[in-house]
Amino acid sequence: MNKNILKTATLAAALSLTLVGCGTTNAGDSSAAGSQSVREACDSVTKEIEPMGSRMTEAMSELATNPELALSVLLELETGLVDAANGVKNEEVKTQVNALASGLGTIRELTEQAGDDLTSIDVDAFTTASTEIAAVSTEISALCS
Repeated sequence: MNKNILKTATLAAALSLTLVGCGTTNAGDSSAAGSQSVREACDSVTKEIEPMGSRMTEAMSELATNPELALSVLLELETGLVDAANGVKNEEVKTQVNALASGLGTIRELTEQAGDDLTSIDVDAFTTASTEIAAVSTEISALCS
């Protein structure tokens, strides 16, 4: 269960990376909020977090032997999403990206609180956060496609 929980957290982070970048080249320019189109906002977020993709791949490949790396990358992704959201003027996109960062933060915090004994993780809270990440990722994907 330990590795499965951490693997789920890492996969959720990887999923969020994939979905945030999904379809940004097709996002419409007509939906401008805060003087920035959805396309511009999605492209800005993608540009900020895209380089983290290789770090996620590395973290997933070393998950079994280096769970600290996975937590480090989750923090890096969370921080990157917050930074990306801070650079976005489109409130619709900004709100969704902040929600995604918050969900990743919750998973990271729950995993850190469990420490070496991941069987002690609050599974209900973890499941709720994972579900919220998936829902927000879907919303971002729809918004940016």
